[in-house]
Amino acid sequence: MAELLKFKMCPPGIVLDLLGDYLDDFQPELCVMLLNGCGRYLLYTPETRVRTSNQVERMMKLKNNRSLPLRTEISIEDCYYQLIPPEKKETKKAKSKLETLVRFIVYNYIYNEPDMDKVVDLVLLLPWDGKVNHDNFEAPDGVDENGNLIEDANDPESGAEGKTDPAASAASGSGAEGTASGTASGTAPTGGALAEKKKKEKEDLSKPVESKVGMLIKRGILDLQLHVDYEHLYCIASLLSGLMSFRSDFVYECVDTLLERIQVRRGCKLCN
Repeated sequence: MAELLKFKMCPPGIVLDLLGDYLDDFQPELCVMLLNGCGRYLLYTPETRVRTSNQVERMMKLKNNRSLPLRTEISIEDCYYQLIPPEKKETKKAKSKLETLVRFIVYNYIYNEPDMDKVVDLVLLLPWDGKVNHDNFEAPDGVDENGNLIEDANDPESGAEGKTDPAASAASGSGAEGTASGTASGTAPTGGALAEKKKKEKEDLSKPVESKVGMLIKRGILDLQLHVDYEHLYCIASLLSGLMSFRSDFVYECVDTLLERIQVRRGCKLCN
C-alpha cells in the first residue's frame, strides 16, 4: 500500500483512513510499518500534511497513555523521530583574527598567488613566537605588542583587584621590610634547593612547545581533502620548501605527521 501511494497508484485518503482505523483499534505494529513506508511522503505533501501530523500526534498520545512493551515503545519513538527529527542547536565558535588569516592563507591565498615568495613572507610575518611585528602585521583584538592577553579595564573583578587600601599597603610594606631584613640577616636558600630549582627550569626550557600559528598552519596543510586536489599539491610543497630555511622544525613535524597518518591508514586497510 505504501509503495502504491508513492507511485501515485493509490489515493492518499485511503492510506490515511487505513492509518486511522489502525489507531482506533490501536495496533502499533501496523501503524509503525505503514508510517515507515510512506509517512514522510504524507507528512511533506502539502495536501496531506495537516491530517498526517494530527494522526502522528495521536499515535504518540496513545503510546503515552497506555502500558506497552518496551520494544513497542522504542519502535514508535523511532518512527516518530524519523518523521519529525528534533531540532539541532548548533553553536558556532567565533574564530579569532589570527585563525581567520591562517585559514585564508592555507585555503585560498596559496593557490591564487603566483609568486610563492610572497606567500612565504606573509607566513613568516605571523606571530610564531607570540610576538607581533607591527610594521607588517596587525595584532588581534585583546593582545598587546608581546602577544599577551589584555585584561578588560571595565571588568569589576579586575578593578577590585587593582584597588589597594593605603593602610593595608603600609602594613604590607613594613612586613616586607621585616621579612627582607630577616632573610638578609639569617636564613638563606640552601645549595640543594637552588640546584633543584635550576634543574627544574632547565627541564621546562628543554620541552618542545608548539606555537599556535604552527598548530593552525599544520592543521590546514594536513587537511588536504578540504581544499586541494592532486594538481595543486606542488603549492603546499613549495610553501614547505620556502619555510625550510626559517622554520625547519615545523617542516619536519608536518612531514613526520603526514607519514605517520599514511602508515596508520595503510595498516588499517591491511588489517581489514
